[in-house]
Amino acid sequence: MASREMLIILLVLASTIIGLAVATDHTIGGASGWTVGANLGTWAAGQTFAVGDNLVFAYPSAFHDVVEVTKPEFDSCQAVKPLITFANGNSIVPLTTPGKRYFICGMPGHCTQGMKLEVNVIPTANAAQTAPLPNSVPSLNAPSPSVLPIQPLNPVPALSPSSSSTPLPSSSLPLIPAQSPGLSPTSKTSEDRRVNSLPIPIDHIIDIFSRLPVKSIAICRCVSKTWSSLLRRQDFTELFLSRSSTLPKLLLAYQKDGDLFFYSAPQPQNPDENSPPVVATYHLKLSFDGAFGVIGLDNGLVGVNGRRAYSVICNPSTGQSLSLTREKTRSTSLFGYDPVEKQVKVLSVWGEKFYGLLKLVAEEYQVMTLGTGNPPSWRVVDCGCMLSNSHYLRACLREKCINGVLYYISTDMSTETTVLVCFDVRSEKFSFVKVKTFVIEGTMINYNGKLGFLRAGKSTCAYRSSRIVNLLVLEDIDKQGWSERTFVLPALWEDIVGSAMLGFVGMTRTNEIVMRQVSIEPIPLCLFYFNTERNTVVRVAVEGMDVSEYDSVHIFLDHVENVELM
Repeated sequence: MASREMLIILLVLASTIIGLAVATDHTIGGASGWTVGANLGTWAAGQTFAVGDNLVFAYPSAFHDVVEVTKPEFDSCQAVKPLITFANGNSIVPLTTPGKRYFICGMPGHCTQGMKLEVNVIPTANAAQTAPLPNSVPSLNAPSPSVLPIQPLNPVPALSPSSSSTPLPSSSLPLIPAQSPGLSPTSKTSEDRRVNSLPIPIDHIIDIFSRLPVKSIAICRCVSKTWSSLLRRQDFTELFLSRSSTLPKLLLAYQKDGDLFFYSAPQPQNPDENSPPVVATYHLKLSFDGAFGVIGLDNGLVGVNGRRAYSVICNPSTGQSLSLTREKTRSTSLFGYDPVEKQVKVLSVWGEKFYGLLKLVAEEYQVMTLGTGNPPSWRVVDCGCMLSNSHYLRACLREKCINGVLYYISTDMSTETTVLVCFDVRSEKFSFVKVKTFVIEGTMINYNGKLGFLRAGKSTCAYRSSRIVNLLVLEDIDKQGWSERTFVLPALWEDIVGSAMLGFVGMTRTNEIVMRQVSIEPIPLCLFYFNTERNTVVRVAVEGMDVSEYDSVHIFLDHVENVELM
């Protein structure tokens, strides 16, 4: 596997080094930079922008950003539907196709104060001129015929651009541009050297990179600014996620005192009695002061809800985490993901008033949106119902986000009945579903894109004496329609389970119910896969984690690796 990864990297490196391309990094505004008051029009008039060059925007991210817009929005200084937005303080934009491009600062009033840039990109000379004529002596700068042409490993699947971040309009991207010493960016020699560039179609490059593991992606980001910019594109992130979803993983969060250790392992596919143990790989450690709850999110993210007015969202694949401070104490954070806008939202539930014995009332709901390019801030939303906030006393909450809807169990304080709260992450609207005892006690799972609950007969756990597993599925939120299925456990159930008490983890995409041991004493971690179609149960051991002194282990199914940086 390691040799295959190295071969892919070498192929991309070789393709970029052959026939050195002289490209220019244009630092916008020169010494003044991307700022208010800089005469960007005069500066741009003295530059020559060609395909293969890069625009480098340097600015304090707390005060400015970079927004690519259309010509009408450029003229009006209004980014109604921005093509792409940068807000990291050092933004690199590859110029990959000829034509005009328009950039403004999206902060109020900055565009009208001169923070706008029009760039006219000229094409390079025809690359075909660099190929030697038959029977002629090749140029020293001509690419070797033995390595051309470079073909994609597989046809590249069609990608839908994100509504919030449109991919740069391009057909090819020359990698690792090199500037020869002593050459003026606009000199004739420089223009001649451009002829020797070897542009590779951008889709092919993205396809190659998407086959690498996460650690190799991190290394490749350090090779050059061009690679770093490429590997942050939304279309690359989406392609990597798409491929990762075909090989889902187990995500394991091992909790000891105030520390949380994240591991991942290959998720067994239709395991049988001969399936080998899976080996967990360590990713990340987080430390907390006080109690906390761990909540799985879509797209490979994890939320951790702490007691002391703060929460954390982390990406175990990249090892990054983002701490969020709640405005008020006695509040609980819930995490939701909007798959349409591709945004994470945090719902904070706050309340200090008591209703009866140890029943806090949720008095206010606030929402924060992450990943917009602007500093995150809390805003108040209306719930429309007086609900309990007693889950604050437990530091964690039974919640599940599925296809853009955040579900959690609460109590309607006006009727003192249990309800299933359904929060639409995109519209930020609440709805409520009446529930039965099954829902209150069952384990909340994702069942093929719908909310489900698992129980073993009348018990929340499965034992050696258990005979059935029940599944309750919410089929329709508006109609409050439910369906129920019952699965009979196989004859070998008692022999395989032994004396263990099993809790439900979830259900895989292949309809296997996954269970795990529930024990006060530390024991080797094993998962039990109940195949509802074949009516079989197998035990799969998990190795590579030191669980000799753990307090608890949180397990999430169908985890995908996400290479997007936070």
